[in-house]
Amino acid sequence: MTKNNILNNKITKVILFRICFIIAITTALVCGLKLNIINDGFWHIKVGEYIIKNRVIPREDIFSWYGIENKLKWISHEWLFGVIAYLVYKIKGFTSVIIFSTIVNCSTALLVYKFALIRNKNKVVSLIIMWVYIFGDFYDITYRPVLISKLILLCSFILLEKKKYLFALIVLILGVNIHGGIYPLYLMIFAYYTIPFSYKYLIFSLITVLINPYGYNLYKYTYLSMKNIDINRYINEWCITPIYDYKVALIIICITVCICTVSKIKFKDFLFCGALIILAISAKRHVDVIYLFVLPVISLYFNSFYFDFFMKFVSRIKPEKLKSIIPKLNYITCGFLIVVMIVKSSLCIKQYFFDTHFHNFEYITNDSENPIKACNFINSHQEIKNSRTFNDYNSSPYIIFRGIKTFVDSRQDLFTYNFNKTNAFVDQIKALNNYDYMIYVFKKYNIKYAILRNDMPNTRLLRNTDLIYIIYEDRDYSIFQINRNKLKSSNQRGV
Repeated sequence: MTKNNILNNKITKVILFRICFIIAITTALVCGLKLNIINDGFWHIKVGEYIIKNRVIPREDIFSWYGIENKLKWISHEWLFGVIAYLVYKIKGFTSVIIFSTIVNCSTALLVYKFALIRNKNKVVSLIIMWVYIFGDFYDITYRPVLISKLILLCSFILLEKKKYLFALIVLILGVNIHGGIYPLYLMIFAYYTIPFSYKYLIFSLITVLINPYGYNLYKYTYLSMKNIDINRYINEWCITPIYDYKVALIIICITVCICTVSKIKFKDFLFCGALIILAISAKRHVDVIYLFVLPVISLYFNSFYFDFFMKFVSRIKPEKLKSIIPKLNYITCGFLIVVMIVKSSLCIKQYFFDTHFHNFEYITNDSENPIKACNFINSHQEIKNSRTFNDYNSSPYIIFRGIKTFVDSRQDLFTYNFNKTNAFVDQIKALNNYDYMIYVFKKYNIKYAILRNDMPNTRLLRNTDLIYIIYEDRDYSIFQINRNKLKSSNQRGV
């Protein structure tokens, strides 16, 4: 082959790689622009607003009438994200939130590529890993601390790969103030890179976690949260991951097991990947660690996997012949995966530009998702706004966002026995699922009003009693005033 042909071949490969890279990043951009889940982001914005306006980080509940009355202690371990969330929202409402989320998502994808490239030294493999992350995270881009934490955790990996321990400690300080509850993950990463030769930096990382507004209480927070395992089963995202529903994650786990079985991998890689997989299976909200960290870490062994496999299981092929076959197999595998990714990206991009109003860049909510009109009604009636109101758990972030006090909301730990010696959270969840228990809760907490979704069984049952007055209703939500006299004479008790 002539020099010109070789040069042209290299240029063609570079151009093809760049086209694929642009397609992948465009997909990450589209995924960010499709942000359609705010949920807890609503109250994160209000936390930031409170901190900015009052110049104080809350240590007691500020959003729940029950929490305020009982002075429930609150470790706002995500306080810094609240500040960022509010400052972003203040620019141009949810338009700026979507743009911010898109920038962060694209940056995270780029750091996945960078981390994978450091590990395996192969641009094409790293591009595929980045693509896998983009699709693996497709439905989980939400305005919560994890949005930024993924970025910061990847920065920690990259800095520690380059042995820049002091910079990694600075990133750790930032990370635990944005999302303090995940500090064990930062410590795992430091342990992975510092034991046994640079263990002093692991000790420094243990001390660095203390640099937060709550000091050692942050350590207590995560410990107490782990003790809340019986409570967490009531929350969908804390349930054990139905891994079969996460096909890509399941494939990565199978690949990891195959590599660990066939190839000679470092013991610390085996332990680290195993710990991350167990973490991902333990709760649905953790499954991202497989795309973010397990795949890049294990990618170090991709190039040798075919060789190790054939040497172990197909002994008839000579090593000399294998050396010429392996590059072709790697080339075919990468080519096939890239074609699949391009097709999937094309469908994703096409769907976005043709099926959504992409030019608006606005978060669009409606009454089927959040009680918009019901909150308008409450805010126009101060008596209701200042009363003891029972609320649906899932609607609570938006209710807080509208400046209305909740009973129990999605800051679940405040309302549990481990943190504040109260069973309010369990009472609320049971009340939402059991009519008799709801009546019991109305009595126990002296509830005067309730805002509930119309599709809840309890709502339909309440409508058929004389225990309530319907003071507001729309297609999706209703507001009830509790008939105190009838409630006192009712026979229902907590079960």
